[in-house]
Amino acid sequence: MIGQRRDSGTSSVGAARTPPRQASRSWKILIVDDEPSVHLVTRLALQDFEFAGRGLTLLSAHSASEAITVLNAHSDIAVILLDVVMETPDAGLCLAKEVRETLNNQAVRIILRTGQPGQAPERRVVTEYDINDYKEKTELTATKLFTTICSALRAYRDIRALETNRRGLETIIEATAKMFRSRALGELAQGVLEQITSLLYLEPDAVYCQTDTLATAADDGDMEVIAATGRFQHFIGARTTQLDVPLVADAITAARQSKTHVLWKDKVYAAYFRSGNGHENIICVQRRANGPLRMTKLIDLFLRNVSIAFDNIYLQRDLSQEIAVRRDAERREAILARLPGELPEPVIRVSETGEVLYANDASRPILEQMDARVGSRLADPWPQRIEEILRIGHRRDEELVRQGRTYEVSFSPVREAGYVNVFGRDVTELRAMMSQLEQAAFQDPLTGLANRLYFNRHLQQAVYSAERYQGLSGLLLIDLDQFKQLNDTWGHDGGDRALQEVARRLQHFVRSADLVARLGGDEFGIVLTRLRTIDTMSELAERIIEALSIPIRWADRTWPLSCSIGLTTFPADARTAEDLLRCADLAMYQAKKDGLPRFRFYDSSIHQRLRRRTEMELELRGALSEGRFAIFYQPLVNLGTGEIIGAEALLRLHGRDGRLVLPGEFIHIAEETGLIDPMGEWVLRQACADVKQWLDQGLTVPRIALNVSARQFKIPDFSKQVIKILDESKVPAEAFELEITESVLLEEEESVLDLLQELKDTGLAFTIDDFGTGYSSLRYLRRLPVAKLKIDRSFVCDMLTSEDAAAIVDAIISLGKSLRLHVLGEGIEQQAQADHLLSRGCAEGQGFHFYYPVPAGDYANLLSHAPAG
Repeated sequence: MIGQRRDSGTSSVGAARTPPRQASRSWKILIVDDEPSVHLVTRLALQDFEFAGRGLTLLSAHSASEAITVLNAHSDIAVILLDVVMETPDAGLCLAKEVRETLNNQAVRIILRTGQPGQAPERRVVTEYDINDYKEKTELTATKLFTTICSALRAYRDIRALETNRRGLETIIEATAKMFRSRALGELAQGVLEQITSLLYLEPDAVYCQTDTLATAADDGDMEVIAATGRFQHFIGARTTQLDVPLVADAITAARQSKTHVLWKDKVYAAYFRSGNGHENIICVQRRANGPLRMTKLIDLFLRNVSIAFDNIYLQRDLSQEIAVRRDAERREAILARLPGELPEPVIRVSETGEVLYANDASRPILEQMDARVGSRLADPWPQRIEEILRIGHRRDEELVRQGRTYEVSFSPVREAGYVNVFGRDVTELRAMMSQLEQAAFQDPLTGLANRLYFNRHLQQAVYSAERYQGLSGLLLIDLDQFKQLNDTWGHDGGDRALQEVARRLQHFVRSADLVARLGGDEFGIVLTRLRTIDTMSELAERIIEALSIPIRWADRTWPLSCSIGLTTFPADARTAEDLLRCADLAMYQAKKDGLPRFRFYDSSIHQRLRRRTEMELELRGALSEGRFAIFYQPLVNLGTGEIIGAEALLRLHGRDGRLVLPGEFIHIAEETGLIDPMGEWVLRQACADVKQWLDQGLTVPRIALNVSARQFKIPDFSKQVIKILDESKVPAEAFELEITESVLLEEEESVLDLLQELKDTGLAFTIDDFGTGYSSLRYLRRLPVAKLKIDRSFVCDMLTSEDAAAIVDAIISLGKSLRLHVLGEGIEQQAQADHLLSRGCAEGQGFHFYYPVPAGDYANLLSHAPAG
């Protein structure tokens, strides 16, 4: 059965056999499940899987502790297929927590799987531990498993790409800060490689080579590899003629000969650029099979700015070398004469008195900003600052803006020569490119809204601002209803189109100071600042619900939308951004639970109800193993004679506090969590044991009615489970009747009818409980193999005072007679009610007027002292 744990035996941990390929070129998937068959089925389903030109390496673990061992040994695992219930009921959730918090692994995607439908994690768990998806094992067909794995790998790849972007940018920024030391050349090149491969979504196999002499049109000489990543790292310092990868060497040669970018044999991308000082540079990266080359304009802009950085590095190195060997005025004049006036970036030399000794053509914007020219003295306060720089002897960096261009300017003192070199760099395009990269890091690529990372930062800032100025901030958490059904019906393209439309509508409701973000999946958040009253949030929530109720149109199809919204405010509900988000999530969960599209403000009672529900769930889980459930039997009587004609088995829970808990307090929780399945099985087994004991005592036992939840009809092989229990107990099926509600037929009509007929053939009888309160259909009623209708207690209670209730009771009795069905009235508490039902033709009844529910022993006494019908 699903959910069983292995008590003994050994487990295997390791990689499965895969088609021949390098391990580093495949995605690593970790299967964590205590059932060996799940590992085998998963491997068979994924044996031909391929994503982005790469296959899979499958790793196995049969417990949470084994999974930790594998994760510590493999830092590049992309996806974990994680069973929820293993050595403990929450072993999978505990492992997810350890992966995120202890191992601090935020990149790996986690897909929860369970064979027990009731083990679905709470929304808090999914959000807190960044669960990528949750699936029941019965859902994971090969197609759905492929889809789920693809989605997870795409998310993993994007996360790793963002990490690579960050590392590459840090390397470039650090190298730029050191650009006036010759060793920064290799560091800057390394950062360039990491950024390029990340921008192209390519494998990190790349080389950066450069000529160490000025390039000429006829130059076909060798080049040096000054930086490399991935498999090519050992090439650093080698000549290109020494490369033992012909494909890469040929691509470098082709790019150098053509003086442009080339895609060599559709496998290697070689980017050629020539820096302003005449050096040739080639970046060569391995291209993913059949993958598109993207962001060409951004890459070209990136390379132009890289060229500028290298120019400044070579320029400073040249100037430093000259200064070291030439100290007198004649040599200083020679250095000035050699300064390349055609350099694309500003170069200025200023004397200790503030006189401009030299400036190239590119320096004009900076000189205009300083109100000076060559041969003149700088305007105040620049001479004083030049004197201070020489006195301190440390470089000073500043930023100047002139005519829409931004320049980074470095003042580098040469104290022994008595002047300051001023080096400028036009960073306008670089700043624009870095702004684009920053936008990509904080923007949701599908909707264009802010992503969760930026949302968290903005929410934190809103809390700080409200606290500082004693203001009011608000948070709205919006979750689309039934979006999974839309995605399954329209596919991912249609689902993406719907999310984009929702984002467009939400943007109409926010001010410039507010923020709307997509937090992931179908969840959105809105941060409101400088609120005047809480009523503003209510009005906004109503407008959003109204706007999102307009159906989505896509490809000549429409889909009705709705949403649930949780609202919370600072400082009334929480004092931190984290608590504010948690409160909004609780309020949204309550709004969704309430049913219809609506919004809910957070209040402490929500938290208390959730706590009580959690306590009751824990109570139910313990009750099964601790034997604290019991069955009480309420007799059914013949209204004419008063004889006992049967009994209904009613479940009771003995609480840890000694209180007897009725089903109304826990049945709905059992159905929501899936605990109704093992509880229903226990009721059937216990009822069989009681009946067997009574029969062995020589008692005549009329039929016992057992309630069956609509959820139990979805259990695979439910009929086989019932028949097996009856056979094991050696109790005839004719001893029982199963009470079902009309909601059983709301889904999968034919399969339910077949199941009922299969059970009826064993001798079981069926009764429709609470008839008239649910989904009533004469067509279904005629086809159902039922023998009895039970009039709901609400109609019986009101029929003596309400004409409508009396009419419904008469209609049900008449319908039962027409279909040759027995009719029983529930909830009889007065003799007048019993007389009324009997006069209308209802011969059977049940209620406190006759008998209260009693334990099994007391019911046996009733059978032994009262005549049975």
